Amino acid sequence: MKIMQRIKPPRALIIVVLSFYFLHFAQGQNSEFYQKLTQADKLLNEGQIQEAILVLSNLKNQGIQNEDLSRLLGKAYYWSKDFPKTKEFFKQEISSNPEFLELQLDYARIRYEFQEWEAAEQLLEALYPKLPKHPEINQKLAEINYWTGGSKEKSLEFLERILSEYPNNPSAGQLKEEIISQTAPLLSIQSGYYSDSQPLRYGIIGGKFSGYQSSKLQPFIRIENRFYAENQRISLLELGNKLAFPSSKTTLILTGGLVQNSRFNELDFTYEASLEQGLGKGFFAGAALGKEAYLYTLASLEEVISPKLAQISLERKSENSWMGKFQANQRTFESDNKLQMLSLWVLIPIIKSQSVKFYLGYSGTLADTDSVRFETVSMPSPPIRPSFGELIPGAYSPYFTPINQSILGALAKISLDLGESQNISITGNYGVFAEISNPNIYYFGPETPGNAPINTENMVLLFNTETYNPVELKFEYSNTFSERTSINLSYQYQKTIFFDSHFVAFNLNLKLY
Repeated sequence: MKIMQRIKPPRALIIVVLSFYFLHFAQGQNSEFYQKLTQADKLLNEGQIQEAILVLSNLKNQGIQNEDLSRLLGKAYYWSKDFPKTKEFFKQEISSNPEFLELQLDYARIRYEFQEWEAAEQLLEALYPKLPKHPEINQKLAEINYWTGGSKEKSLEFLERILSEYPNNPSAGQLKEEIISQTAPLLSIQSGYYSDSQPLRYGIIGGKFSGYQSSKLQPFIRIENRFYAENQRISLLELGNKLAFPSSKTTLILTGGLVQNSRFNELDFTYEASLEQGLGKGFFAGAALGKEAYLYTLASLEEVISPKLAQISLERKSENSWMGKFQANQRTFESDNKLQMLSLWVLIPIIKSQSVKFYLGYSGTLADTDSVRFETVSMPSPPIRPSFGELIPGAYSPYFTPINQSILGALAKISLDLGESQNISITGNYGVFAEISNPNIYYFGPETPGNAPINTENMVLLFNTETYNPVELKFEYSNTFSERTSINLSYQYQKTIFFDSHFVAFNLNLKLY
């Protein structure tokens, strides 16, 4: 009997069959994987976030390393608002899979949405060498650099990379225009005229030029000339720099200046350092130290008066909600004579339409000085001897020194938008109650006639409590003709215990780009 022999199949055929089997198995596994991803994505869109996380976590526990899976699970954690878990997940996945570039971009987007600029910038900068032409990466790097006060040239460089590939990209184009406009050099030219009942009168002409290189380098120069009677001129020169720290919402302004009076050759040096700190919800705290030029009395035109200033403030800035400011300052004059002042004002919106805004509020002021500065005015020559108990004309000199002054006022403001480019603003402050210890000089000497000089020992300074109703009114008109040109026109009237005054000013503002 013939024994049957087993016929061995060819080796190549075995390889083909096995390959076909494993390929079919892998396709089946792959198909099931993507079905699960699709299911999880659908659950997410239906708001079933925890169910989606469960499906995706089960896939992850199978040891599958897939960028789509990681991205979708990261998205699910983000939508669940478990932000610590979200950050932890992305960090682990990026560390384990550095080739997952889209996952890194997702994480950068999340940190960007949280306004965590430093973290977002680090992630984007790590991606940039691998994806140098990616529009979103360049756009976000340009935005973060601009918003955090970086060099404007750096932001424009990122935007140019987008616009060179996509010239009509709206986001890049709009940001480029904004950066160029907002950081352009600004020239402001001012003219005006001031008069009061002392009488103090002068014309004014000046200008300010400011530039921008980065948030910490915003230099400016201001020049002002005041023209008084009898060809007297006072010139002011001021140099400064504004430093902004956007991440901490801090602004520091440093200035130094010179003041020259044509009546004498002496130059007076002024300086100031002012700090503003954002506190959130529209609140800002401020502080300032400096030495200023005092030019508010007739006597201050004949001698150098430079008090030292110390000031603190708390302000709330808002157009759609209440706004106000509390301020305390102290000016120290010669002989350590200190003038202290506290002020507070609050405005609450009553009408908030698109074109009309109307506010009502309150204002209050307290002021006091260590020692009064009050002198007799020029006596006739030869002097006429006053009678016993007669009031002798006097005036504050060389600077105003209020004693026990308190003012309570009713405050109102209306703002009218006349189209997109014009605005009229009127602010009024009426002193409902005001009181001050007013100095007066009386003569208590002999009544014998004669032209002999009056003995100053016979003149007595007394304080009388006086009530009055101060008034302040300010009118402002602004017109923005274009992105480069605008004007401001203002008129201010003040009625105080010291004087009544009028001031008219005109400003022309030019952006140079």
